[in-house]
Order: sequence, then C-alpha cells, then structure tokens
Amino acid sequence: METGLFIVHGEGLTENHFNYAYPYLYFSKLGKEMGIESHLVNFSMFEGEPFRGLLDDFDYLACRDVITHTHLKGLGFRPKLSFDCCILKDDIQDYNKHNGTVSAIRGRNKPEKEVLENFKSIKYNCAWQWNSKDSISYETFKEYLMEIKKSMFVLSTSFHGNIFAYMAGVPFICLYNSNKKYEAMKIELLPDGGKEIRLDNYQEWSSDNKREEIRQYFLYKYPSLVKRAMLNVY
Repeated sequence: METGLFIVHGEGLTENHFNYAYPYLYFSKLGKEMGIESHLVNFSMFEGEPFRGLLDDFDYLACRDVITHTHLKGLGFRPKLSFDCCILKDDIQDYNKHNGTVSAIRGRNKPEKEVLENFKSIKYNCAWQWNSKDSISYETFKEYLMEIKKSMFVLSTSFHGNIFAYMAGVPFICLYNSNKKYEAMKIELLPDGGKEIRLDNYQEWSSDNKREEIRQYFLYKYPSLVKRAMLNVY
C-alpha cells in the first residue's frame, strides 16, 4: 500500500465541462489505482454529470460555493460546503469612511469603460492585471485591502475581486455574470443576496452609514466562512 495523499485544488479549473479539467480530476483515478486517497477541494462545478466517474473516485469533496453544493448533492454526491481559501489570509478590515472613489478589480473580462467613467475609479491589479499605466499594484494582500476599504464600493468582473471587497469591508457590484460562481458570491456574501445592491440605486446603499451596516453583515458571516474554508485543509 502506497502512503500519501493527492490534493487537487479545483479553483476555476472545474467550473464547466471543458477538456482541460480532466487531467486534474484524473488524480482521483490514479489515487484509486495506487491505493492513495485523493481529495478535491476549493472548487466550483456547475456541469458535474460528465465528470461523474472521476468524482466517484475521490475520497473527499469540499466545494467552495452553495450553488455547486446544491448541484452535486442533486447528482447524489455528499460534498462538504467549504469556501475559497483566500478568506484565510486576513481579517475583515476596520470601518473606513469612503473618500469618493470606486475600486475597479478586473477578471478575465474588463469592466466596460463607460461604467468606470461614471465614477472616480481606481484600477487595482489584485486579480487580473489591467496592463494600463493608471492601474495600481501592491506587494501584499493587506496593502490592497487597506486601500480598497477607502472606496465607496467595488466594481468587479473577478470572482476573487468580490472576495477582496468583502475582506476590505465594502460592498461590491459584480459586472460579469456569465458564470454561476459570480452569482454564488452575491448569494454568499451580500445581504439578501445583493438584490438591493445595484448600480442603478448605488446612492441608496453607498453612504457611510449603509456601508457600515453592510460591513456589520460581513462580520456576522465571517466566522462561518472561515470555518468552511478550513474544510479545504482540515
């Protein structure tokens, strides 16, 4: 019997049924053949049926969002409901009155230029790089949080950008919703699933008092999210 453990960190690799996911998920089959446990952690998956055979061979599943959890349970699996590991890097920041700016965090897709021009937007390279002269980079996670927390809110097309906003203690609006993981973060992190936090009514919820109310909700959620994230590493 071999000793060891295969840990497959799913992240965005497993969200949809794409061929590039197979080499990662195949570690479950290798583990079974070698007599080694295999764990799939910190992952989203919204098209699990084609991967069923490989998922069956994992000894442990810990998915990072509620939509994946519901989807996999519907396929007969019993995954743990974890959360993205980056929640473990720091605490939610102290309250800070906003300075009138809006933080822009891009993912694979850039936010529309016309949207950013409606605000005093600051582009942060904490997820995908903007590759523009007016974007800002820092060395550490903490430095980004310290700056982002000064903003009125965050405009993001990044999954992790939404979590950055949460950790900074400020509301966020996700401008890219083609993947269910973005909807999952609104459900997981924002009061009432973000239904009242929209661009067309931003003046209603972006005042200092409302921002602090939202941050208090973030603090309420935080212990349970940390506990969930630890299920990836237990």
